[in-house]
Amino acid sequence: MTRTRHIGFTLIELLVVISIIALLIAILLPALAGARESARRAQCSSNCRSVATGMMTLSVDNKQQYRLTNRQLNESQAKELRYSLQDTPSGFGSDHISFLNRSVYIDLIDSGIDVSSFTCPNRGADFIRGNGSPATQIPSAQDPRAYPNINSFRIAYYTMAGRNQETVQNANSPSPRRLWRAPMSQDDPGDLPMNACILERGTGTPPEATYPHGPKGMIIAERDTPAFETNSDGGPVTANDGSTQFVSSEDAQGFGAVHANNGNNRTTRFVGHWAYVDSYDKVND
Repeated sequence: MTRTRHIGFTLIELLVVISIIALLIAILLPALAGARESARRAQCSSNCRSVATGMMTLSVDNKQQYRLTNRQLNESQAKELRYSLQDTPSGFGSDHISFLNRSVYIDLIDSGIDVSSFTCPNRGADFIRGNGSPATQIPSAQDPRAYPNINSFRIAYYTMAGRNQETVQNANSPSPRRLWRAPMSQDDPGDLPMNACILERGTGTPPEATYPHGPKGMIIAERDTPAFETNSDGGPVTANDGSTQFVSSEDAQGFGAVHANNGNNRTTRFVGHWAYVDSYDKVND
C-alpha cells in the first residue's frame, strides 16, 4: 500500500518563523525610522540654507544690505538700507522672527526659491501661514499673490537677517538674559546666525513647545519646556558666512523671538533656540 506523504510546516515550525519575522521587524523599524529622520534633517538643512542664500541674492541689488524683514513693513520700507531712529518696538506694534513681510517673501520666491523650501519636512506645508485679514493657511504650491490681503507670511525658519533685533530680543529674553545680533549685510561677522529651524517654547496657539527633530521626528512638549529637557536633537542654523550646521539642543541657547504689542506689557513667553556665537558677546557684555 502506498502511503501519502503530506508536505508542510508543523505548528511549532510556523510559530518559530513568525517569531523570527517579528524579531526582524522590531530590529529594522527603528533603523528605518532613523534613516527617514536623517533624510528629513538633510532636507531641512537644505531648506534653511536656501532661505539664507535667497537673502544674500536679494542683497546684491540692495547695496549689499539685507532686505529688512520685520513683518510690519510694506514694500518700500523693506527696501530701506536700515531701520530709522523712529523704528522702535512700540512703533512697529509687533514682530515674530518666523514671519517675513510680504515684499521679502514674494521676492525670495521670485529669486528662485520654491515655496516648499519655506517649511521643515517635519512641520509640513500647512505650517506656512499668512498673517492679515483673515489669517489663513497657505498651501505650499500656492502663489502668495493669490492672497492680496496677507501682509506677512510665517515660515518654518527664524529669519534673523535684516531684523530689528531690539524689537523682539528685549521683550522676552529668557533668564539668564541672552541678547542676539541681527546680520544686516554680508560684511557683518560670518558667525552671526542668519536663520535657523524653529525650535520654540512658549507658543500661545496652541500652548505648547515644539521641536521638530527628535529621534523619531516632531516633539511636542508642555508650553515652557526648554529644548534640552526633551529628546530634541536640535536643528540647522545657517550663518552669515553661508555655512549650515546642525546645532544640538545642548549647544542651543534661548533667545527672545517675539514682540507682541500688549500696551505697556511687552512680556511674552515665546523663546527661540539656536546657536550662541562669539559675536553675541559684544551685545551681552
